[in-house]
Amino acid sequence: MDVNGQINLNIKALGGVGECIVSISPESTISLLKSAIQEKLNISPNQQKLVFLGKTLADENTVSSYKNIKEGTKIMLVIKKPENLKDAIHRNFRKYFNETQSEHLAKEFLSNLETNIKGLSLDDLERLAGDMIKCENAS
Repeated sequence: MDVNGQINLNIKALGGVGECIVSISPESTISLLKSAIQEKLNISPNQQKLVFLGKTLADENTVSSYKNIKEGTKIMLVIKKPENLKDAIHRNFRKYFNETQSEHLAKEFLSNLETNIKGLSLDDLERLAGDMIKCENAS
């Protein structure tokens, strides 16, 4: 532990994506640890699954709630495959509609999205991408 009460954790991403050392307070949540990993490895927290001694670390728990995590501990990072757009839309529609309705709405939504994107010029797409990057960097 350093003078600021921080500990250094070794994060090793499986699959050769990389590894890094993250300095964090033991009282920080796993969710905050994932944000720190994102800054170092550019992997979105929602794609991260942290594993220590064969157990998945829960986002709401603190680092110190895991008694064996201390200075220099190695934590494995499993990168979750992102959900495809159709499945994500369908899953969200299922919260409000039955299975048949949500499947139909997801297909219709994707069809409308494709039609609208095809109607955009390359300049429109470039402007849209630039705006999205600005929003992502602002948050």
